[in-house]
Amino acid sequence: MLHQSSFLSYNTLHLLHAVIEKYTKSTRFALICNHVNKIIPALQSRCTRFRFAPLDAVHVTERPVSYTHLRAHETSL
Repeated sequence: MLHQSSFLSYNTLHLLHAVIEKYTKSTRFALICNHVNKIIPALQSRCTRFRFAPLDAVHVTERPVSYTHLRAHETSL
């Protein structure tokens, strides 16, 4: 998994494309980016795009609260 892929340099994206081409039969890659237009076309063509809508404010605050409760429960054991 490669996070912030859109911030990779042009040369790095070409090297990544070569790596993906070499290991495409045995490995799956996940690229995460905010600016798909910054990913070179050769690399974009090897990927399946998944687009996600922004989360509602309720869902953004829900996760940290549930994590906080989980941590409090773990420390009390």
